[in-house]
Amino acid sequence: MKKEMFFNRRLFFSLFFFFSGILLIAQPFESDFSMLKSEGNIPEDFHRLINHDQKNMDMIYLRELFLSGTILYGTPINQYINTIIEQLLKDYPDLKEQIRCYIIRSSDVNAYSTSSGMLFVNLGLIAQITNESELAFILAHEIAHYAEKHSYEKREEYKMEKDKKAKDRRLSYLHYHTRSREIELEADRIAFERYFAASPYSYAVLDGVFDVLQYHYLPFDEAPFYIQSFETEHYQFPDNYKLTSFNPIRAREDYIDTLSTHPNIKKRRENMAQKVLQVDNDGRVLFLQSEELFNEIRKMARFECINILLTHHKYADALYNIYYLKQQYPNSKFLTIGMAFSLYGLAKHKNQHNLSNILPAYNQAEGEIKQTYYLLHRIRRNELSVLAFRHLWGVHLANPENQFIYDLCGDIICDIVTIHKLKLSDFSDYPMGINPENIVEELSTIDTIKTDNKYDRIRRNIQMQKVKPSSKFSTVNYMLVDLKQDQAFLKLFNKVLADKEDEAILSMVKNNEKVIKIDSVLVLNASYYQSVRDKKNKKTEKNHMNKQKQINRIDKTIDYTLKDLKFAYKQFTIPYLANLTTEEYNTFCRLQQFRIDYFSAETTNMMLYQCLHIQDIIKESGFDKMVLLVIHKQESSFVNFNKIYSLVIVPPICPVMLPAGILRFALPRSTTSLYFYTVDLKNGKTLYYNSQRTESDCHKAYSNAYIYDMFNIIKGRKK
Repeated sequence: MKKEMFFNRRLFFSLFFFFSGILLIAQPFESDFSMLKSEGNIPEDFHRLINHDQKNMDMIYLRELFLSGTILYGTPINQYINTIIEQLLKDYPDLKEQIRCYIIRSSDVNAYSTSSGMLFVNLGLIAQITNESELAFILAHEIAHYAEKHSYEKREEYKMEKDKKAKDRRLSYLHYHTRSREIELEADRIAFERYFAASPYSYAVLDGVFDVLQYHYLPFDEAPFYIQSFETEHYQFPDNYKLTSFNPIRAREDYIDTLSTHPNIKKRRENMAQKVLQVDNDGRVLFLQSEELFNEIRKMARFECINILLTHHKYADALYNIYYLKQQYPNSKFLTIGMAFSLYGLAKHKNQHNLSNILPAYNQAEGEIKQTYYLLHRIRRNELSVLAFRHLWGVHLANPENQFIYDLCGDIICDIVTIHKLKLSDFSDYPMGINPENIVEELSTIDTIKTDNKYDRIRRNIQMQKVKPSSKFSTVNYMLVDLKQDQAFLKLFNKVLADKEDEAILSMVKNNEKVIKIDSVLVLNASYYQSVRDKKNKKTEKNHMNKQKQINRIDKTIDYTLKDLKFAYKQFTIPYLANLTTEEYNTFCRLQQFRIDYFSAETTNMMLYQCLHIQDIIKESGFDKMVLLVIHKQESSFVNFNKIYSLVIVPPICPVMLPAGILRFALPRSTTSLYFYTVDLKNGKTLYYNSQRTESDCHKAYSNAYIYDMFNIIKGRKK
């Protein structure tokens, strides 16, 4: 009986995804998702951050946040939040004018305010809340922080504590965290009594607010993850891919908060519960705006969070959340693409032995997502590659004109052929479980033999030859039974195989080194990092301010180099960003998302998800190549091997070098690492990469020469 029920469940999910695919293929391919874009005029806050020299650490951090391209303004989500803020502050018009709310493109569950009145809400928070009233209280909490100048108070107190003597440091540290916890409880109280109580929002949701905070690390919802949905009638995965037990969800709310800036959830929950008992909830509502609008706003946030997870290569989390959302939106084309790309990204990382960088361990995972992690750890590399191809091929059939999707299919087939050494003859034409003895041979008839010549019969027999199951076959050998009937698939598979064979031959008969010749590039603002040994606060502030000066210097060097070498280019420097339009800002943000995707791949050679969302920028700008420059400066130890070598070893051999050795030993030195990437925006592949490292006190001259040399190489003038 159990076996029959298991089969029925597997059949149900197979049919569910099969018919969903049929519906997807039957409709014109228009994605139901587009990345959120800012709308309206550039906020004054942006001009203030970019156009003025920043001495305050808060402003420095905010400028870096802006330059990351993660801030959103003027979107429907911004408008939805602003409506809630207007309701909360209807009795405080002056305060309402001071609050400016921005969305952060982040999947983390968080919101925070600054001393200047800027309130930031992460998309991850919008994706996790269950009603409008919950969001209203969280916003009221952050408004209370600003109104009471809590962020300023904590910062000044922190500076004071840092200046105390070392013997009092432990007591000062504990005192600072105690005061921070008191501030959080005070913000809860003020938010409730001053802003939330004056609104029509329901008190009954306050306990749910703390559920959102307590379980922030979990997916959008808890739902079983059935492996059967990734199987078909032709193949099934082994039983040991399925978990029989799950770790219970046990996020602690009564943890020891002595060393935390926030009180534990239990204290906050109990404080609010006491206040709710003292008030009347009659007539108060969960949704002041419509519930339909809330669901649409949350759907936007959840889809955008999927986009963020895919961009940051958190494919396992993306896969589970997509699987859950597919139950609500079975015909969503965005989710179908997202699931295919999640499997593709996982397969590429696993094929190149980089899976541990992006896949969490399943042992500590709580809830249903543990099955997802477990499956991805257990599944064999070749099975995951073929599974990824199956989903990508379904997307291709729905969108045959999209060359990028077709290239993805070819790329994963290339792994199947080269890494897993699988040919079409390794894939059965018959489903798993069939008895080979019951298969009837298909033979040519006598009439055909009389009418055809030998060569026609050879070609026809090759085409008619079927691969029978073998005792050596495993799951992967049955995963293409249905696709082997598709002539378009066979054509692509044979083309990839032929291309790889030709490439191998060409590499043997001639030097296959590519000559780089690039005349036009997009250049994003340089990434500059400085590691220091002195961890004192003043030193940190000084280095942050110096960082921006160095980036400006590097960008000017790049600008001079590009003009001198006669490149056609567009460079996203600070002066450019200071005067950009909202449309240009959106372009900058999408290129920054591409950069995140590119560096998240690390050493994995793969096509990038963000290429799907950047094709229109390529068409509009005319640029399909981008240059990324990363510079890392690190202070060297005052006494190191190179200094000792130049002072102790060299002078006895060459006495005239003694003054130079003394000078080198006396001067502080630093190590500068430079990384230069030229990337194809059409597929995310690296066209040229170079890195160099120098230990010198004249790093500016060295980096200037390096930049010029790199652009000279990609121009094709030097190898």
